[in-house]
Amino acid sequence: MRESFMEDMSWFSELKLRGSWGKLGNQQIGNYPFATIYSTNNGVLTVATQGNPNVKWEETEQTDIGLDGALLKGRIRFSVDWYKRNTSDILIQLPVSYTNGDAAPPYVNGAAMTNKGWDISLNYNQQTQSGFSWDLTANLTTLSNKVTSLYKTKEQLISAGNGQILLKPGESIGSFYGYT
Repeated sequence: MRESFMEDMSWFSELKLRGSWGKLGNQQIGNYPFATIYSTNNGVLTVATQGNPNVKWEETEQTDIGLDGALLKGRIRFSVDWYKRNTSDILIQLPVSYTNGDAAPPYVNGAAMTNKGWDISLNYNQQTQSGFSWDLTANLTTLSNKVTSLYKTKEQLISAGNGQILLKPGESIGSFYGYT
């Protein structure tokens, strides 16, 4: 059965508009980021990891809008998706002063970021009269991410081998700086 506006489009087999929205929390924050962990070494009690009782789950909100279609009795199929994902309260470890000893710094819900992009897929299916069939599929994906906020600092450097990864509002996450 066809919609009235598609009755004269026999070459158009299928058209579907999709949309979704969701919000979820990331509970993979470790077992004890809220607790200060102590250790002993040669009879001395030291802080191994500084805790933060105020940490909470990271939250992600995602919107997706898509369009699926088929042409020429399903011989050509396409799918186009646009998505946007906002993540807030990202857990990061801020550097601490060396006067605190060698304890691991506490985690804080200290960053937010946005990811957005497109997923496009095109498929062609052909079946010959002898029963042989073949498929050809092409995909295109774009991704853009940006740090939207950072806890009490303008930027945060994280060591990554010989270079540095810089977290900076307005820039992509994982930007490398240094000699290569």
